[in-house]
Amino acid sequence: MMITSGARASITQFSQITGMRGLMSDPFGRLIEDLPVKNNLHDGLNLLEYFVSTHGARKGLADTALRTADAGYLTRRLVDVAQDAMIQSTDCGTTEGISATPMYIDDIYCPACGMVDYHRKGVCQYCGEVVDAPQDAETYQDIYDRIVGRWAAEDIIHPETGEVLVEGGKEIEDIPARAVAAAGIKEVKIRSPLTCELDRGVCAYCYGRDMATQRLVEIGTAVGIIGAQSIGEPGTQLTMRTFHTGGVAGEYITGVADVKKRKQQALRSLQEDIDQGRVSLDMAGGGRMRRKAIKDMLKVLETSVRGLLRIEELFEARTPK
Repeated sequence: MMITSGARASITQFSQITGMRGLMSDPFGRLIEDLPVKNNLHDGLNLLEYFVSTHGARKGLADTALRTADAGYLTRRLVDVAQDAMIQSTDCGTTEGISATPMYIDDIYCPACGMVDYHRKGVCQYCGEVVDAPQDAETYQDIYDRIVGRWAAEDIIHPETGEVLVEGGKEIEDIPARAVAAAGIKEVKIRSPLTCELDRGVCAYCYGRDMATQRLVEIGTAVGIIGAQSIGEPGTQLTMRTFHTGGVAGEYITGVADVKKRKQQALRSLQEDIDQGRVSLDMAGGGRMRRKAIKDMLKVLETSVRGLLRIEELFEARTPK
């Protein structure tokens, strides 16, 4: 009851007490596969298992002491870049926007150009090649969550009846957003800070509803700093979570350090492909080989860390004051 309600402990900690501690990880995150801890904390550990467990405790202390600083520095760089993004007016008057689509768990890549097909219309939006996309793919954010509280850049029309569900330039409120999802619409053009036409800052309509107050964001709100903290703070929390698991091996939960580790792994894999001749930028290989090489190199920055590296590289370009 305590674990289910979230009041105390977790399944991982409970299994360490009553079942077995299992595989441990060293301070670098590597599994100690040849020395599993088979006893539990209730029955007690033998001498060897006790000292193997100290690796996990040391990992928790190392993450707490060292990698929290990495996450904090990432937040500082994000804030330094985004601090100028503030709400300066109510409406900039633009008719431009971005296409909001459901966010799927599994990415689909175009077989020709190697880019991720986000729109899933059956045709790649980059090169026009046919892309097979499953219609029942599992999503972690549906179209309702993507558009509610945003402003429509153009009329949203029901595909069967022709009814205008939301007029362009109006807020997509809760009931119309549910109607859009029920109509089976998979792509909606919404206004975005990326297409805001203000010379400085962002307008309230392009930003949308303030997620803290559920009302239109107020003029003067530092939305850039809020966004920077929204990216940086989870990195700190993920680092602290390692301490509470006692260093027991599990999923990747070390935050910023995991980004660097996966980047190194992708670079090593790319170097092996280059050495063995599987990847080459030589034009003699033809356009298809060149696209494959570019696709493999894009994985270093994009696929291996779900886009976080590209964000980090963007902020690295500007030296903090």
